[in-house]
Amino acid sequence: MHIKKNIIITVLLLIILTSCQRKAIINTHGISYLEEREKLILSNKSNKNDVIAVLGQPATKGMRNNNIWIYIERTQTKGKFLKLGKIKLIKLSVY
Repeated sequence: MHIKKNIIITVLLLIILTSCQRKAIINTHGISYLEEREKLILSNKSNKNDVIAVLGQPATKGMRNNNIWIYIERTQTKGKFLKLGKIKLIKLSVY
């Protein structure tokens, strides 16, 4: 009985300690640093080629107007242990 109790406690401690991370894992989808890159585009001076050079191809274009370009940046991390590791949205930028 005493050995089973020690094994259960050891297994629980291992599970808790291995799920703890010192540094949060951050996943970025889309175009990284979109806010900083957007500042490099000058209104009424930059053309489509300049925009593609700075931001790359758009994530999508407008359904009725191909001159509407949409760029997306999404940053996520895993939630705390008490939230059971659910994905948490840190930032969502759409330009």
